[in-house]
Amino acid sequence: WGGAAKISFHFREGMSKHIVQQFVKSIRVSFACLDRERSNGTREFFRQVMADRWRKPNPKIQLDIDLHYFNEDPRVEIELVNGEKINMVTAKYKTDDIFSELVGHTKRLEYEMMLRGESLPDQDVSSKGAKKKK
Repeated sequence: WGGAAKISFHFREGMSKHIVQQFVKSIRVSFACLDRERSNGTREFFRQVMADRWRKPNPKIQLDIDLHYFNEDPRVEIELVNGEKINMVTAKYKTDDIFSELVGHTKRLEYEMMLRGESLPDQDVSSKGAKKKK
């Protein structure tokens, strides 16, 4: 991706990175490969979710990328475990904006599941402090 934006998202206090991943089923990003100006946040978001530290909590997350050679707005499409789809046109988004939107949706889903008395989605993890499905 040569010259990727130097933007980084750090989970703030109170944001559990494991909660976010366990609710995500798939992430698909798309952008025009020659349009760096409008796709920097999207590129950096995808780079971060491809990293082991993000994928380890839920290795079942499906990650896809569509590169275009024509001028189309960058997009991030996220499917949650309940089938809900989040579609964002991310031309003006920074990486933090994309993650904040995702965290908001997953926190809402977690809250709704807790209100209904449903258990949280299981995940196969090996990270410290997380339960392993048996």
